[in-house]
Amino acid sequence: MVRRILSSVVDEQFFDGIAHGRMSTLPDDVRGTFGSRPIRVVLYVKGFPTTETGGPVVVVYNLVKEWLRTGAAQVTLIVQTDSGEEEVREALGQPSGLTVIRLGYSPSAEDFRALRRVFRAFRNADVVQFNEFPIRLMGYVILAKARGIPAIYSSHGLATEEAPTFLGPEYPLQLASRGGQIEVRAPRFLVSLFVRVFRWVAPHWSAVVANSRTHMARAVAAENFNPSRMRLIPNGVEVCAPEPPTPTAYKDPPRLLFVGKLERVKGPDLFLAALEILDSEGWRFDVGIAGAGSLEAELRIAADRLKRQKVTFCGSVGHDAVRSLYQAADIVVVPSRYEAFGIVVLEAMAAGRPLVATSVGGIPEIVNAPRNAILVAPEATSIAAGIRRLASDPDLGRRMAVANREDVASFSWSRIAPRYLELFRELLPATRADA
Repeated sequence: MVRRILSSVVDEQFFDGIAHGRMSTLPDDVRGTFGSRPIRVVLYVKGFPTTETGGPVVVVYNLVKEWLRTGAAQVTLIVQTDSGEEEVREALGQPSGLTVIRLGYSPSAEDFRALRRVFRAFRNADVVQFNEFPIRLMGYVILAKARGIPAIYSSHGLATEEAPTFLGPEYPLQLASRGGQIEVRAPRFLVSLFVRVFRWVAPHWSAVVANSRTHMARAVAAENFNPSRMRLIPNGVEVCAPEPPTPTAYKDPPRLLFVGKLERVKGPDLFLAALEILDSEGWRFDVGIAGAGSLEAELRIAADRLKRQKVTFCGSVGHDAVRSLYQAADIVVVPSRYEAFGIVVLEAMAAGRPLVATSVGGIPEIVNAPRNAILVAPEATSIAAGIRRLASDPDLGRRMAVANREDVASFSWSRIAPRYLELFRELLPATRADA
């Protein structure tokens, strides 16, 4: 039943086209699509470059930049961040049409001081988009519904499955106090309460954006979303110009790179286990691990057991620095147990790097194997086999790098960002759109 409904709301030809370079270019005059004025968007996100990282953060940063560049939208950005409002504006190039309402990354009195500005933004908004579920700001969702404003939720992962980790003891809640901050570890019943509230709200979103067909089906089943309100819009990537030259050979030893949270879902433990297999076979690699998370101590212990590998833990890496890491790598490894989409895959492709990636979630919808990547099962032996194959064939890596640069153009933000605006227009009552 779910599959039949999903097929009615997902244009599979669109996704197949964008994944394989056949998507037609959208009109340049995006402003004209929305009548005589830009659409007014209120956008909530937790985290923002340069102080925070992660898929949802990268998506919002690029969406806002593209909407403002074209003049198609006026944006009020409600952002939980350790950056200041001026730093957020500076990161986006000081554009016109942008209002920033900054909330502390941790709960504080600042939440209440911002309420007047939030109410004003909601009063003027055409649509409100939540790029992450606002756990501490549920009132914003209620306010949008009370005012009759279309409310869109962007699903970047399975919140009901990830809640025990990201609301669990490894990630205590940081509360502001006079002396700085105090840590509060959420009891299990609060995690359970969050899941219940999330599933209660889920059917009532005006629309839910999923970034892959696979994730859409899983999200409907796991999160209690209304299938008829699901929309498919893949993530995009910043396509750099001019392109850096494609390496003709691997370094000695070849450089491997992992980018992502150091959590079980991203599979860094599988990556280290694969390296242990290759280590026993005599392979040598220079390994970079970019990211932070609750598995870091365990991973460092595993890395110390490796006799032939040089493993560098880079920590949480900012937007510009991670681009340099991609350029320095010979092979990017994505060993995830699940990926709603796999934005690291796109970033590696944009950098012109060959890939070994697990065939999970939305990843097979982005790449063709072996043109763009070697796809493997999410287990250590398969990941080791993929690395072994690519590391032993530099010509395959070079061809893959060239193909990735060619194919990633279909995912440029100039093509993806307008699809959100089309969705907003679809949800707007005619009277509000023409006002």
